Amino acid sequence: MRWSLSDYLPTTENIRKSFSLGFGIYQGAAEKWFDEWLQAEKAEAWDEGYSEPESNCGVPCGACELCMSDIENPYRTGGAE
Repeated sequence: MRWSLSDYLPTTENIRKSFSLGFGIYQGAAEKWFDEWLQAEKAEAWDEGYSEPESNCGVPCGACELCMSDIENPYRTGGAE
């Protein structure tokens, strides 16, 4: 049997539940806070990746459609999970 990275990584749901367990009666609020925090982290990561488009496509910045397009961060607009 071959092992993969996913064999060692917990799912987002597992992390959310583990995080919120310590909050007792506030478990629901903790899960909501976790989701908001995760969304903010995803948005920041997306911004960092998009701000360096030439590292994504290999073309000098400004010379490809990715650089010239005005793409909104889907994690800031609520378009992605």
